[in-house]
Amino acid sequence: MVYKSIDLNEDFDTKEEMIKAVFEKKADIIAFKKSIVYKSFEKGQLSAGLFNQATSKSISVKNGFIRPVINTTNFLDSHLDNHVKGLFVKSAKEQNGKIRYSLDHSTKIADVIAYPKDVQISIIDTTFKNLGYDYESSTQALIFDIDKTAIENDTALKVINKQLPVQNSVTMQYVQISLAINSEEEEYAEEFKTWKKHYPELANKEFADEMSIMWIVSEAKIVNESSMVTQGSNSITPILYTKDIEIPELTEEQKTSNAYKAWLGIE
Repeated sequence: MVYKSIDLNEDFDTKEEMIKAVFEKKADIIAFKKSIVYKSFEKGQLSAGLFNQATSKSISVKNGFIRPVINTTNFLDSHLDNHVKGLFVKSAKEQNGKIRYSLDHSTKIADVIAYPKDVQISIIDTTFKNLGYDYESSTQALIFDIDKTAIENDTALKVINKQLPVQNSVTMQYVQISLAINSEEEEYAEEFKTWKKHYPELANKEFADEMSIMWIVSEAKIVNESSMVTQGSNSITPILYTKDIEIPELTEEQKTSNAYKAWLGIE
């Protein structure tokens, strides 16, 4: 099996060789990662399986609003980046009312879905199952709350009205990153400690087991906008919609009672 380091753009014959090379270049890789403004969908995707809209309805959505899930923690992406709880808390407070929701990370006016004044940013502690995915782990979700009447883009509105299966992608810049390595070799002692701290919370442990290395992103900044996309680097980023409520048919007795109350002016 060939092990590829995306960070070094290099293939290795063994996992151990890859880990050692990344470890030796750790400082340079971290500096490079911090220097980039990422559009997360450009990183490629690891699939989290099928989205189940029914289970996602356990998260409340205000009537007439949509809640795009822009990012979720505890999911190892294709670049071996694991966003952990709290990474967007500071930025969400600072950038609330300053971030737009767009199509495909476009800067064109025609591709704005909602302007910053209509985008409310929130951080929610929940579970992957509540978001519609079959993982046991908990997660922290970066979510936008947007009134449907504020949506400016016809294409996005059609997607939303039909509740088509799209995802979301955050534009971000990393602030705090550390390396985690699953190895008891003495030289990796600090990295192994980091691994043991964050591995239990991961949803997709199989991928982590395969690679035995990951980057822990503990703080990041939201930059300018985040977008609706067909496929993001983190696939656990659906749009949550208002729960459909079945209104039962009134009986004749209820209709008569309601009419009588209305005549008497009773609520």
